Amino acid sequence: MDLVEEYAPTLLTILSTLEPYTRAPLSTLHTLSTRLTPLLTPYLTSLLNTLHASPAILSLAAILLLLILTLQILLFVRRVMMFWFRMMMRLLFWGVVVLVVSVVWQ
Repeated sequence: MDLVEEYAPTLLTILSTLEPYTRAPLSTLHTLSTRLTPLLTPYLTSLLNTLHASPAILSLAAILLLLILTLQILLFVRRVMMFWFRMMMRLLFWGVVVLVVSVVWQ
């Protein structure tokens, strides 16, 4: 609770300082949402009714989302491993180059 009491005045001054800069984008977003809500509501309602009627589609979507998330994690791990493998190969290469130069120098 002390943390909130400590930072509340600072946050309020920051928000009041940024208010002129955020007024235009927020008003644009508000106008956009008020205009799009009547247009998108029937489509979203029919989509939600379809998903409620057949949960198999929702299960399939959850499985696909899990598959995509898993692939992203595995690709990230692969990139990290390839970075360190390339780093070690470069270190080995330059170590051999230094070794050959030192042998030739002798």
